[in-house]
Amino acid sequence: MTEPPYSAQWATGRRLLFGAIVLTGIAIAFTARTMRQPPPFVAGASRINVATGPDEQRELRIGDDAVVFLGPASLVSYRVSRTRTDVMLRGVARFNVAHSLVREFNVRTKNAAVIDLGTDFIVRAYPADSLVTVAVGSGLVAVQSLSRSPPARWRNASFEIRAGSYANVDVNGQPAMTGLIDRKKYAMLVDSAMK
Repeated sequence: MTEPPYSAQWATGRRLLFGAIVLTGIAIAFTARTMRQPPPFVAGASRINVATGPDEQRELRIGDDAVVFLGPASLVSYRVSRTRTDVMLRGVARFNVAHSLVREFNVRTKNAAVIDLGTDFIVRAYPADSLVTVAVGSGLVAVQSLSRSPPARWRNASFEIRAGSYANVDVNGQPAMTGLIDRKKYAMLVDSAMK
């Protein structure tokens, strides 16, 4: 008995399909396993401080998930652990953060905490400024009040800032002004803040 000429093609197709299913299963298992594990870089418990002078700018890498462009007359103090990266900022900095499912990225200023949700954003919080400015170039951040005495309605409250938006946060951690910012204005804001 002879087989039809197309049966060899079907057998090859079935083998390829089976191979693709096996490889997909391996990829899913590997991805699920690596997403549960903390990133390989974990610093000790001590804080690292980086400062710039009045006419200086610096680029630094924090952990394995963030690049920070520190503006003039600014200071960042940071600590990286298995579950979170905490940054304290006085001055101005632009943050480019790869979102991590296992490590939260927070930027604290005098009256607001900015929680990164995977994005490119800038924070301006000089000691002499009455407002903290947060502008988002891409992605999303959440802002929380750090005021010691916010009005009752703002206690434990937070708000989100999406790509193409900005907010000025007052001393009570409330958004004093919000608005839209296009890519060109965002680039100008970054450029002027870093000078």
